[in-house]
Amino acid sequence: MCLPSREKVAYESAPPKHHPRTARRHYYDDDDEPRVSFQQDSNQVHFVSTSCSHAKTSAERHELWYNRDDIKEFRRQAANLGKRMREDPQSCAKEETRGLELRTSLHRQDRKQMIVKRILKAQEDDSTPEDLARIAQQHSIWSRKLALAQAHKDYYAAYHPNLTSVLPEMPALLDCGRDLSRNKRSLLGTSLEQSGRRVRCRMF
Repeated sequence: MCLPSREKVAYESAPPKHHPRTARRHYYDDDDEPRVSFQQDSNQVHFVSTSCSHAKTSAERHELWYNRDDIKEFRRQAANLGKRMREDPQSCAKEETRGLELRTSLHRQDRKQMIVKRILKAQEDDSTPEDLARIAQQHSIWSRKLALAQAHKDYYAAYHPNLTSVLPEMPALLDCGRDLSRNKRSLLGTSLEQSGRRVRCRMF
């Protein structure tokens, strides 16, 4: 069944900056009965009906949305670009590579695999969802700091290039095993101390 189509609103002139209700003039007649009048120069609005997605042909939908083949092609290009950057970073100096950090950094890939293994191991040990969440949160501290620092760098490079020299340095690429070497019990104890809650840790 076709869903109700969305309606587009087209103004003949610029839409009013004030709320539409402010265009009304309220007054009272001799019988103290409220009356309402509208300004003569109010903007006219036309509602244009559009067909819903179910009424479109396959070709029309293909023009509006990416299909599975398009997604596969995007992933293939990203994989090839990541390989090129690892082998020769200068060959991609003129290309925009933001968002491909995981594919271009073996360190990030190794780190991700180790974190996934650690969480899966904790899940096999019958850890509670809260425990798993704390372990994941502790292991993702470095990634969050790095993402925030990179976002600041990109913002200032685009809007305040003269201030990029005063930004803090990016977090160092720590050895994958250094901050993942602590056992799960110590990770849970650290997160609980930071939260200020007195909760008894489970023994794994």
